[in-house]
Amino acid sequence: MKVRVVKASEIAKLIAQPQEGDETALIFGKIFEECYTYATYLHEEGFRLHNSTNKNFLKKIAAELKAHNIYSKELVRKAYKMYSALLRAGVKGQKPKTQFKEYNDILIAAQPDLEDGKNYYEFKTYPINDYARVQCKVFSYVLGKPVVLVGLKEDENGYINFEKEVIDAENFVLPEIPPTLGELEEVCDVCRLPLKYCTCDKFSFFERETEEGNPWPRKTLS
Repeated sequence: MKVRVVKASEIAKLIAQPQEGDETALIFGKIFEECYTYATYLHEEGFRLHNSTNKNFLKKIAAELKAHNIYSKELVRKAYKMYSALLRAGVKGQKPKTQFKEYNDILIAAQPDLEDGKNYYEFKTYPINDYARVQCKVFSYVLGKPVVLVGLKEDENGYINFEKEVIDAENFVLPEIPPTLGELEEVCDVCRLPLKYCTCDKFSFFERETEEGNPWPRKTLS
């Protein structure tokens, strides 16, 4: 059975205009998000500034900028200021699993940037705007709990600070979702989740397929 899966960001775009920027800014923002998420992953015990983690972040951001042909010392310095601001804001944890919620005949998918066991976090490399708020409202609608939204803003002296809001889905009404939005995906008949996210038994999708149509025996995952 196939069900249409729509991302929270796709729904948010129906309500508010996403942040615009040139190609370099968009690539830089994506690289920073990935590198910051990786840096928080390295914190296995507590969340505090640590020289080795800071160095790893700087090395990784520089390598990624070079790989995408947008490297400059100025961008590395800016990335570190942003990194420091998010640390001060307490944005921590690891990338959460994608969560889904049924709405009419579709599944809405939500995956904020980070989760620390207490809070979900969504961070932006720009000041908080309407699009960021709406995206977090959709996240909250799916997750059933508030999301901490953190934006970054730079003053005239180059200092980067953070702003923080707690966003929930109270009184939030989903817009009309066009039938062409999202992607059709195969879902499990039992848990009704996309097959790659199915956790309703101890067998992988690949192993279920081999049992049905291949001579290889299915093995129980340990």
